[in-house]
Amino acid sequence: MKKWFLVTAVLTSLVFFSSCSDDGDDSADDSSGVPATTTGAGTMGCKVDGNKWVAGYSVPTPGVPSAYGVSSGSYIVVWGYKVNINTATLENTTETIGLYVSATEPGTYNLTFGTGINYGVYGLTQTSGTGTVTKNLVYVTNATNATGTLTITKYDKTSKIVSGSFSFKGEYTDPKTTEKTYVNITDGVFDIKYN
Repeated sequence: MKKWFLVTAVLTSLVFFSSCSDDGDDSADDSSGVPATTTGAGTMGCKVDGNKWVAGYSVPTPGVPSAYGVSSGSYIVVWGYKVNINTATLENTTETIGLYVSATEPGTYNLTFGTGINYGVYGLTQTSGTGTVTKNLVYVTNATNATGTLTITKYDKTSKIVSGSFSFKGEYTDPKTTEKTYVNITDGVFDIKYN
């Protein structure tokens, strides 16, 4: 009985603290809610259809980064994850932003997958408490009506830091109906270490 009380108390605390919001003054932050730093802070933020999106986990996840990158030759990939787990129902919503660009130095790059190898991706996956996937959408830039840009302001190959800003429109095509829907990613900033 004491074990169940302790487990219930811990889960209730996690739900309470994960639902609390910081209503403090964030005027020093850019409109994404994340400061535009260049120190390899492991941060990513933007607006998704006008709503603030900040990479992170609703339940503490020690040692697991929410924003990071990988470099291979002349290619850099930047990822950010926003994971919200309802500890009472175990339902999970994961939003992913990926930026893929052929770049070896600071500059502005078009995200127009279809005419080149640079593109942006926004993914949304929801699972039920039993682990069943209830939603799995992937929005990708393209060469015609879903484009964007990525600006790298710092590319430090010695310290392995890449920082910058981004915005893009992503397109999703429903495989059953071929209906197209869109997501608008704006005011994006990132500051990550890469491998």
